[in-house]
Amino acid sequence: MSSLGKTTEVRLSDLPIDIQRTIPYSIRTKKDIYEIGKLPYNIQYMITEYYERQSSVEYNVAFDIVPYQSKIEDFEVINNYYDLVVEYIRNFLVISRGQYPFDPAFYSYLKYYIHSRDTSTQHTLVNNEIRRIVRIVSTDLELPITVENLDILKNEQEGTNVTYIVNLTVKINNTPKEIRLRIE
Repeated sequence: MSSLGKTTEVRLSDLPIDIQRTIPYSIRTKKDIYEIGKLPYNIQYMITEYYERQSSVEYNVAFDIVPYQSKIEDFEVINNYYDLVVEYIRNFLVISRGQYPFDPAFYSYLKYYIHSRDTSTQHTLVNNEIRRIVRIVSTDLELPITVENLDILKNEQEGTNVTYIVNLTVKINNTPKEIRLRIE
C-alpha cells in the first residue's frame, strides 16, 4: 500500500504498536478493519504517513552480485543457482595466492598447472584442480555438481606471450553449463 485513498481499508492490528497506541481505545476495540476515510483526520494522516514511508520496492531472491561497469548500474544480480555456481567456479579458479581476503592460504593452482610443458601431466593436474574447486563449491552450496568435459586450448600470441583457453562443462542438478576461462 503506497498511498491510501478515502475508500481503502486498513487493518489496525497490522499497524506498528506505537501507532496502535496513539489510536483511541474506543476505536481499536470496536473493530479491527476500518475504511481510512471514516477515521478521524489525525489518525488518517498518521496511517497514511506510515504507509507512504514504507518501501515500494519488491525484493526478489538474490544469491550474489557480479560487479561490472556500465552507464546505468554497477552490479548484476545473480538470482539462480546455475549462474551462482558458474560465477563461483570461475572466480575460485582465477584466484592467485593472497588474493582471497577471508582465507589468504586459499588459492587455485590452475595458473601454475596450465603452464606445464607435458600435455598429459598438464591435463591431469588441471583436471584435479578443477575437480577440487568444484567439490568445494558443491559442498558449500549443497548442490550436486559434476565435471563433464574439460578442454585446454593453447593460443599463441606475439612474442613469448601464451594464452590458454580452458573450456569446462559442469552439470549442476543435471543441467549442463559452460565455463570459459582465459589464462595468460
